Amino acid sequence: MRSFMTLLWAAALTMALVAGLVVVRQAGMLRLHHAIPGVDEAEICELQSAVGLGDLAAAERVLEKKPDLANCVCMGGWRPIHEAARAGDIPMAKLLISKGADLDATTGDGDTALDCAVSSGEVRMIAFLLRRGCTSNRGVALLSRRSTGVGCITLH
Repeated sequence: MRSFMTLLWAAALTMALVAGLVVVRQAGMLRLHHAIPGVDEAEICELQSAVGLGDLAAAERVLEKKPDLANCVCMGGWRPIHEAARAGDIPMAKLLISKGADLDATTGDGDTALDCAVSSGEVRMIAFLLRRGCTSNRGVALLSRRSTGVGCITLH
């Protein structure tokens, strides 16, 4: 079984490299990133880790040097704003938006930041994103399903 899994990983990594993705080993895990000309992949990993951990100071340091990374595309088409929305991290989302994060960007599955917040049940983040004009029909449908079953949650 172990040799089969190794073979499977090797095939997946080969396909990733052919597709123009960069394989980065970080914290004992392999991560895939879209190759961005002129951008150090370590900076993408640093930003992704900072957003995932909610480390606002670390994210600010990376984005001060390279504000374009606010829209970097990581594995699954996720961008930093999707991760911040999923985690309900409003200060991080504010930082990313101030650096130009695209609220209309979608993941590989077609989810916007609003969809990510709804899927995680992050009501404050949902309200924050709606106030900034983030829309999604999928988000409204998800919100209906997450409610008590009698309708959508009203946000003020």
